[in-house]
Amino acid sequence: MVSRERVLIGVTILALIIAAASTSQFFVITADAQSPTTVQVSIDSGSGLNQKLLGYTPANITVVIGVNNTVKWTNNDNLPHDVSAVDGSFYSGNMNHGKSYVYTFTKPGKVVYYCSYHPWMGGTVTVLSPT
Repeated sequence: MVSRERVLIGVTILALIIAAASTSQFFVITADAQSPTTVQVSIDSGSGLNQKLLGYTPANITVVIGVNNTVKWTNNDNLPHDVSAVDGSFYSGNMNHGKSYVYTFTKPGKVVYYCSYHPWMGGTVTVLSPT
């Protein structure tokens, strides 16, 4: 028998995937000769308490392997957060205020992530192969 907790986690993850796919807040981050190769994502102040916020800015990004495929999440909220990939490919662990987590994507695809403490917070990283 499947526990109620597992069902609730599954439903939450599915809701995050649907929300990420349907939002119009997509950002394509590109690099040129003067751009840094690390994409910055902010964990927004107040996002741990306000369920109307996606929590990550930008929430949905596109990166290119070898160009800008490293992402740095920084917690700008007073509450602790984490960054957890739905597919298990990465997990930041606990991030208190001011702490950051860096991950470099090496495989093309779409990765959905969320905060396990505040499951309404989520986003996506679309990873493209170099052209």
